[in-house]
Amino acid sequence: MINKWPPGSLFGFTAVAVYLVLAAVAYFLYPESYSPLGNYLSDLGNPLANPAGAFFYNLGGSLLGALLIPFYLGMRAWNTGEKISSILVITAIAAGMASSAFLIFSCIFPVGTHTSLHGIFATAAFGTSILFWVASAFALLRNPRAIKWIAFFGYLPIFGNIVLAFLPEGRNLSEWVSVLMFLVYVVLLAFNTRVINQPRPLSGRLR
Repeated sequence: MINKWPPGSLFGFTAVAVYLVLAAVAYFLYPESYSPLGNYLSDLGNPLANPAGAFFYNLGGSLLGALLIPFYLGMRAWNTGEKISSILVITAIAAGMASSAFLIFSCIFPVGTHTSLHGIFATAAFGTSILFWVASAFALLRNPRAIKWIAFFGYLPIFGNIVLAFLPEGRNLSEWVSVLMFLVYVVLLAFNTRVINQPRPLSGRLR
């Protein structure tokens, strides 16, 4: 039982894998040149610019958002029972689930055919994901069983975006950095949830 992966962790790993596979399919179907310096990630989901691949990218984004919901719920194991810990964990879960909902809507209304709506939902997804990063990182720091360096990783996308804001292609790169580092963060948190879920060794036994 000690080595068993909790469902929340498995959903986190699956969400990232599904998104990356479908995003890769959309990339290979993109009819023109495509790069982080000249394109947003969401361009892959533009039905006008990527008619053959947009469906796959938007499906991947929608599944990412849906599969992350049970992943966020699995973070309830992080709660130590302390008041501040409870507030941070609840905030992280709520912000994460809101971010997932906004992500799904941004894929239902993709850039190109619904650019204005897409922009609103994408901005909302980014804003709530920042709240998730901050709350989850602080929640980990307050959990004695957590891997502390993973908490500090949660702040890197925020500082990275501040730096990129001053670069000529910063807006394009900002989306890439935010999404890719978020995916890495989810994988790390999924592993951390497994660590936190492992039963404490009995005195005099497992060390």
